[in-house]
Amino acid sequence: MLIQSHRTAPLWLCLATVSGFLGLDGGVTLWGKESGRTAEKSAPDVVIYRGSYPGWPWIARTPSAKLLCVWREGDVHEFSDVGKLMLSASDDGGKSWSSAKTILDVPQIDDRNVAIVCLSETQWLVSYNSLTRAGVSRTWVMRTDDAGTSWSTPILVLDEDARTKAAIVPLANGDLLLPYYRGSGEECLVGISPDKGRTWTTHAIPNAPGFVGDEWDLVEFPDGKLVGILRNNAPAPTPVDRGWFYKTESRDHGRTWTSPVRTNLQDSRSTSPAQLFLHHGRPVVLYSNARKVSVVMATTDDPQLVTWKVDRLLPCYFYRSDKTPIADGSYPVSVPVSAHQRFVVDYVHDGDSKTISGYLVDLSGFE
Repeated sequence: MLIQSHRTAPLWLCLATVSGFLGLDGGVTLWGKESGRTAEKSAPDVVIYRGSYPGWPWIARTPSAKLLCVWREGDVHEFSDVGKLMLSASDDGGKSWSSAKTILDVPQIDDRNVAIVCLSETQWLVSYNSLTRAGVSRTWVMRTDDAGTSWSTPILVLDEDARTKAAIVPLANGDLLLPYYRGSGEECLVGISPDKGRTWTTHAIPNAPGFVGDEWDLVEFPDGKLVGILRNNAPAPTPVDRGWFYKTESRDHGRTWTSPVRTNLQDSRSTSPAQLFLHHGRPVVLYSNARKVSVVMATTDDPQLVTWKVDRLLPCYFYRSDKTPIADGSYPVSVPVSAHQRFVVDYVHDGDSKTISGYLVDLSGFE
């Protein structure tokens, strides 16, 4: 299905932008214990930001290895008329961060679900969605060509109710792809721009029996194949049916997608989105295997990316040392900071502490 949105907005691009962990005996190997690393990290390595209700961060890296973290700050989880997009930067691999600055704040609108990608050292694209008090969302993109000193007017991706999560993905053929979704989890969508974000067309990923599309992420493989890992919004008849991640792929640069199929990856407590990336050419998924309790990574040898090594998870962190759930969180996303390390950002709300936090994760031996 093709949905078209040809906005001739200003030429500028407006992108203002466990189970094994929880004591279930089943032969689960915690990779961190095997390799001598601390498998039960329960505090962040750095707090990037403390606020009223920060959430849903994304992180990107420039060619010079500068890290950029964006998130939404508001005052509640749902609609917040003070919701705004914020950005902080790190020049030392995530050890320290600049003071947060606002990059977009439309009065009486909740600007949220922001993500960022770096096309060059100074050219960055931000995707996000606006939310009105009436619950209507629109998806936007904005751009900076001067490393965040100024931002373009936002460009509308689709003039229908739709929301964002993951960042825009630049493809080898020059297209830009934006994974997003319709309404409040009704169908996965992908926006495609052949002109660096000035105009967009949207294609739909089909729903499937037992699957309704929601937040998702995608990666391009060296052969041009695109693979997406999808959060499922279909009602779950029993707890065992809940929290499974689905997979889809495209062989025509995102124009058509296969019917989503269920993987063996599961969030045992609820459902939250995952990040899919390549680590030394090997596919890895970063996800919460028990929402608001723990975050892990999984890899696979399955060329179909359906069966993952869930018996050999790489532990990233628990939110609490006693392994009880926090109030809100579990939207982890990461970037590489060295050959064998990734820096993970997440939002962590625990009591009066509401933060955007960073965790350094060692992937040595996980290749």
